[in-house]
Amino acid sequence: MRAKYLYIYNTTDEFELPLAVASSASELARLVGTTANSIYSTISHRQNKGLKSRFHKVLWLEDHEENGIEMKKAA
Repeated sequence: MRAKYLYIYNTTDEFELPLAVASSASELARLVGTTANSIYSTISHRQNKGLKSRFHKVLWLEDHEENGIEMKKAA
């Protein structure tokens, strides 16, 4: 099974509510008015420094045994 990712743009408050969700950084960039490279850069730099970010890359896993859907943050 090939890993699938979702790209999420969220609020920076304590709730981190999703404002936009897309299946690629390019698609999310079009939705929020930025570039895909900016999203990749923000995710990378914020993750390396341990800071909060508006952008997240989330691993999307489907559990076929229970037909449920599970989301995990990408490492």
